[in-house]
Amino acid sequence: MTEIEEIKTAIIEASKGKRKRRPVKKILENIDSYAENLRERLINETWRPAIHKTTELTEGSHNKKREIVKPKFYEQIVHHLIVRQLRPIVEKGMYEHSFGSLPAKLAEQNKKGKAALHGMRLMRHWVNGYNGRKFYVAECDVKGFYDNINIEILKEMLAKRIRDKRFLRLLDLVLGEFNGLAKGFYTSPWLAHLYLMEIDHYIVQSLKPDHYMRYMDNLYLLHTNKKRLHGIVINISRNLGRVELRFNKHLQIYRFEYPPKRRSRLKPRGRAINCLGYVIHHNRVTLRKSILKRTRAKANKIEKKGKLTVYDARSIVSRMGWIKHADTYNWYKKYIKPKVSIQECKRKISRFDRRRQYERLADSSRQQSGNAA
Repeated sequence: MTEIEEIKTAIIEASKGKRKRRPVKKILENIDSYAENLRERLINETWRPAIHKTTELTEGSHNKKREIVKPKFYEQIVHHLIVRQLRPIVEKGMYEHSFGSLPAKLAEQNKKGKAALHGMRLMRHWVNGYNGRKFYVAECDVKGFYDNINIEILKEMLAKRIRDKRFLRLLDLVLGEFNGLAKGFYTSPWLAHLYLMEIDHYIVQSLKPDHYMRYMDNLYLLHTNKKRLHGIVINISRNLGRVELRFNKHLQIYRFEYPPKRRSRLKPRGRAINCLGYVIHHNRVTLRKSILKRTRAKANKIEKKGKLTVYDARSIVSRMGWIKHADTYNWYKKYIKPKVSIQECKRKISRFDRRRQYERLADSSRQQSGNAA
């Protein structure tokens, strides 16, 4: 972390998507001096995090209100430096089917797509593997996961894996301000995965459900024996108690959806699996109703405005990433296609990106000519 090139790499990494902001521009224009300054502060252990204020944010998928922290760019550089060292440590011991909220893609996700998409495909593969046989699903959610992480227990976990005392002292500074993990810190998702790593391996190696997947604080377990699945969930709950976590009251165990035996009954029985934004049925995959509702509302809003902005175009194209991987084409034809042209959205984004690239090249050439002068 104290090598100049490593600090410069972290600065460039942290600046992605923020390079038009004034504080970011200032550091990028004087990257050598800022890197040298940060290096001295890290070596002398004089770097200190700022005092943070929390901001209330409404999360789109569930309309939950969350208190998040927005650290300044100079501090974000340190967080990126930490994660660049922490990432191989976490990835090495991570359960292969734990996904979500990681600021960088894992090797498996790079090969098979984004975490939510890969998780959906994996769950569908597991469901198809039962070949119509009866099985049960447990959906569990850890209550207030980030807020209830015990920092002292987390520090003990870190000390078992990291011998560098100076690095541990730096992590203490990042962790010291809050009771749990701060939502909004670049380091938090990696530390959260580390916190549940031992429980993941305990579930797979000792409890042995048929299949197990975790998406941050959401656990999904599949088993052919309902009584055995109840016992597995009780054991997981006890182990969560050892790290001062617990499931919330919405824990569910149910039989997976299956087609009716009589033709007179049109509706399937049991329940579909609602996970990662998708709803996995016995014969198809659809999207969660809240996603469909918001996408339709966005299309209606664009049609009403009569003007397509880059922001709207990006929003619709990103939502199409959900739609094209689910069996929802007829819904798209009915509610989205008549109101918004996806091709026009892509052209709008492409023109905007080309213009920005031209502006960056022009700025770079002006800066080089100024330095030469």
